[in-house]
Amino acid sequence: MVPFDIKCEKKGSNFIYLTSSELLNKSSILIAFSKRHGGKSKSPYDSLNLALHVGDKEEVVIENREILCSNLVIDMHRLTTCEQVHGSNVVVVDESLVGRGSLFQQEAILQTDALITNIKDVPLAVFCADCVPILIVDPVKRVVGVVHAGWRGTYAEISRRVVQRFVDKFGSSPKNILSFIGPHIRDCCYRVGQLFAQKFEDKFPLKLDTHPGESYLNLEEANIKQLIKSGVQPGNINSAHSCTSCNPNFFSYRRDKGVTGRQCALVVIK
Repeated sequence: MVPFDIKCEKKGSNFIYLTSSELLNKSSILIAFSKRHGGKSKSPYDSLNLALHVGDKEEVVIENREILCSNLVIDMHRLTTCEQVHGSNVVVVDESLVGRGSLFQQEAILQTDALITNIKDVPLAVFCADCVPILIVDPVKRVVGVVHAGWRGTYAEISRRVVQRFVDKFGSSPKNILSFIGPHIRDCCYRVGQLFAQKFEDKFPLKLDTHPGESYLNLEEANIKQLIKSGVQPGNINSAHSCTSCNPNFFSYRRDKGVTGRQCALVVIK
């Protein structure tokens, strides 16, 4: 696994955080993770809340999305999102689905937590505040995907399902696939019951940090094991190593007691 920096690569921007690699640059693929600063939302969504489903004012969220897309030089009206129901459904985005959820939450692709496309200029995004955001890229076939992996989706192996769809639909070779795991609640803060954690340990298995009556669950490790089992090379798996609960620069559902905004993970073929 390779750590990567979430850093500002746009002069004058202190809230859009990009990462890149030589392979991504050659393939004209852009990936981005946002932090919580630089937007218009008021507390408790301050300030770059990008999700329409959390109780923030819709017009302000749209303004925040315009800020995001303007800085990334992408078309907000082609931004494509999904409902995010903590499941494992994966949808391939064709032209008929482009722009779903860009302006209205009720138009987001239903009952879905992962999106894939090979169409140019179609930004795919998921919105998280502790769940694991994963960007998956095949720079050879020029196919990209976004994953919203909560504990339910992780347990249902949503990351493995996405890689398999790359292979089945687009003929991707897993050895060419790159993955980027963004900020999420890490095992330093994700305290769960021992029986709950044991389910994950038995399935994947995981190394648990266990104390009397409680454990600390590593969702990133569970997703990495899925990726490697699917044939993704360990050296192609990249992690931001950032905890949303520890770091006040990110929204955190658990830390903020359920009322907060969402940062985004986004990928687009330019």
